[in-house]
Amino acid sequence: MQVKNKISVFCFTLISLIVVLFFLSLSVGQIQINFYEILRILVQLDFESTEGKIIFLHRMPKSIVAILTGIALPTSGFLLQELFKNPLAGPSVLGISSTSALGVAVFIFFGVSFLPLSFLHNTWLVIVFAFLGALVATFLLLLFSIRVKSPNNLIIIGFILSAFSGALISFMEYLSPSDKIKEFIFWGFGSFSGMDWTQIFIYAFCVCVVVFVLFFYLKDLSLFILGNAYAKSFGVNVIQLKLVLLLLASFLTALSIAFTGPILFIGIIIPYVTKLLIKTTHYNLLLLSICLIGILFTLSISILIDCLPSQGIPINVISSIIGGPIIIYAILNENKFKLLD
Repeated sequence: MQVKNKISVFCFTLISLIVVLFFLSLSVGQIQINFYEILRILVQLDFESTEGKIIFLHRMPKSIVAILTGIALPTSGFLLQELFKNPLAGPSVLGISSTSALGVAVFIFFGVSFLPLSFLHNTWLVIVFAFLGALVATFLLLLFSIRVKSPNNLIIIGFILSAFSGALISFMEYLSPSDKIKEFIFWGFGSFSGMDWTQIFIYAFCVCVVVFVLFFYLKDLSLFILGNAYAKSFGVNVIQLKLVLLLLASFLTALSIAFTGPILFIGIIIPYVTKLLIKTTHYNLLLLSICLIGILFTLSISILIDCLPSQGIPINVISSIIGGPIIIYAILNENKFKLLD
């Protein structure tokens, strides 16, 4: 109970930091807006002033997208790491990100050949193709999991899927005109910007529904971690559990990739570092902590990009520069890296 209370205090601290960072994300940029002005704009719903337009049309959408991505990718990574019982398992490592990007590449490079021009650059079609690509990896992983008993071998298969998808994307780039290549490369940089409120609502609705559904499976997941036979003795349908959780993880990855581009690394480091910080068997609190730390990380990246002299630096660059040293330090100092045990 004492550890549970400590984790609750820890989560409350994270929420407080997130609130501070959220308001900071509304403040920083080429035009600085002070805290009191932000409060006035939010309370009065001032959509007409210059500052109000900056907040409601640019900064707030970008911050909310960062928050949603900070939930979606770490949650997906957490599910995959638990299912495959490997801390290196994640959307990018298992090939889900790559095949999802492959689906988007097919749409960008060849969509014009079988779709009317009016359908091109449709965000919803990008989501569909990203999800279809993620489903390919999910189906293959499920198929191989029946034949391959070792989780480590499935990780290797994931690497092969990533390499194969990358090769197909390179081949399509070779055959495509420069404007299509430029479009795909720009999409591949990753960005929290450029979404309207309708798209954000759909993104938020889907993420919230998936996370809500996931909480009903956490008890079964905690039993599955102790072994298939143990889980089955408590009436857990292991095959169904794997299928549902893989689909949820794939859907979260596809959503994030479709809306923000293939942002790598976050899906691995956030759940891994959180589990080093917090040693608990309470999966509800663990998942909540993962989501909060993920939000803290993505909001920090968004703010850092806005503070840099040359704005518009790809998210993947910043996340890798920050996340790489963190996870290396965590691995080398695993025994000293425990916050709550």
